[in-house]
Amino acid sequence: MKRLVLFFSLVLCLCGALASTASAAFDLEVVDVAFENSDETLTLEAGSHPFQMATSLAVSTEETSEGKVPEGELRNLTISQMEGFVGNQTAVPTCSQADFANRDEGRPACSDESAVGYAAMEAEYEVIPAGAGDNFFHVPVYNLDPPPGVAAQLGFIVLNVPITIDVTVNPAPPHNLIATLKEVPQAVLLYRSKVVLWGDPASDAHNSLRGNCVG
Repeated sequence: MKRLVLFFSLVLCLCGALASTASAAFDLEVVDVAFENSDETLTLEAGSHPFQMATSLAVSTEETSEGKVPEGELRNLTISQMEGFVGNQTAVPTCSQADFANRDEGRPACSDESAVGYAAMEAEYEVIPAGAGDNFFHVPVYNLDPPPGVAAQLGFIVLNVPITIDVTVNPAPPHNLIATLKEVPQAVLLYRSKVVLWGDPASDAHNSLRGNCVG
């Protein structure tokens, strides 16, 4: 379970670009992973198929004369998944790389059917002024056509910045999944995030939050 928490905390939440001019050491103030039933109660049964998985994160910040500033940045990240954890990349349609790159007002041209969850991000291009209220952007997470050599790829866009996660299979035993972020754009400041992935993305229960319905 510890490795599972580490995987989803870092791969699915730190996928928002972190940028900062602060000199303090970077740390995570909140790291939480919850597997939930449809009523948002926790499901703890081994081998179960949860309704959704919610991963929350908050980065450490520093108060400056300009406001609250994240204390670190992320560019590359590779995390090994726990043995035995699997997913089905073909369970829902994929969004082509061309449609993901074809954005209209910050939203890709992916179909709603290719959405596998959503992300809520507190992020800004500039430092959040002291005393400012919460400002979360809610965006869909899509199942993308994976590039060659990649088993699956997830993607979403925050403030017109595309974020993708490559999922590959370890060629050596125990053949676990490996998630990788490479050259994450340093265009926005990420403060807090919550990423939700659905256990059954095709379920009608998610229609109100599917794709362009988010936000």
